[in-house]
Amino acid sequence: MSGGPGGLVYDQLGEIYLYDTSSGQSHMVPIDVTGDLPEVRARIENVSTQIDHVGISPTGLRAVFEAHGEILTVPAKKGPTRDITNTPGVMERSPAWSPDGQSLLIFLMSPGCTALHVSSQTGSGEVKKFALAKEPAYYFDPVWSPDSKLLAFRDTA
Repeated sequence: MSGGPGGLVYDQLGEIYLYDTSSGQSHMVPIDVTGDLPEVRARIENVSTQIDHVGISPTGLRAVFEAHGEILTVPAKKGPTRDITNTPGVMERSPAWSPDGQSLLIFLMSPGCTALHVSSQTGSGEVKKFALAKEPAYYFDPVWSPDSKLLAFRDTA
């Protein structure tokens, strides 16, 4: 226990409390300590050894890669690499080009939620979001219909 102006500070079961001598009331002091953990800091990382799914656009001008839970498109010759999803803390999987080359189908997996997103191949504009079954499952093999209007995929259920 330690004292100061207007109160006493004490520890109870690992929590810190302040006892206000004028009111006779105690309240817990909220303490939030952020760890300096290098492995969870935002950073630029070479993910070339973590590439999983790959697809060539219908025009052949870009390729899409799933690497370290991110979806990236890369030009065949010159141009920018695009992070299509840019969602730290979420695992994006199984990108698939639409037959018209304008959209990418992506499965997003975050704690307690799996969804299907359809994004512009440029990574800009509004993302169409579709919730999937509430029961846990893994989703695989996304396929577009030839007219780029319908989607099919399979799951573990």
